[in-house]
Amino acid sequence: MKEDFLHHAHIDLLVPVALAEGRTEALLVLGMKLSEEPYSREDMALLENVAGAIELLLVGGPASFLGRAFEECPRCGTCYETGTTRCEVEGTTLSLVASPRLLVERYRLEKRLGQDRTVAVEMIRDEFFSEQQALERFRRESRVAGSFSHPNIVTVHDFGVDPNQRAFLV
Repeated sequence: MKEDFLHHAHIDLLVPVALAEGRTEALLVLGMKLSEEPYSREDMALLENVAGAIELLLVGGPASFLGRAFEECPRCGTCYETGTTRCEVEGTTLSLVASPRLLVERYRLEKRLGQDRTVAVEMIRDEFFSEQQALERFRRESRVAGSFSHPNIVTVHDFGVDPNQRAFLV
């Protein structure tokens, strides 16, 4: 019965937005994908981030984003604090990124990967670190990778796990 309704309404995916622990109080409803490809893991990770941003907005309004999100120019990749609406360089409307701009009180994100930069920060998706053993393995492997020095190997300058258990490499 439910599947018939979803099919007739051309609904292909429902993404829950949890406003309280264990309770779904909103849904992100998506129609059919324009391509023939099914939703990938990357698509799902992006949609989970969007649901997280919606949750922050519904729970506490724009003020709830402070320190927990930042805004980014979709053209040039410049990062801004929340509450900024337009890119100073491009004049475009900014996109919300549901991730802290300041990582472990050491790194402030200025520009997205792929643009001119001093360093690149890779943030590891949360679903890869659902248990403490995975975080410890990440730390060990990062230390080993950081000890390598060769022109054909990317240099790992730093790594860590922020207070929200989000792992990153610099």
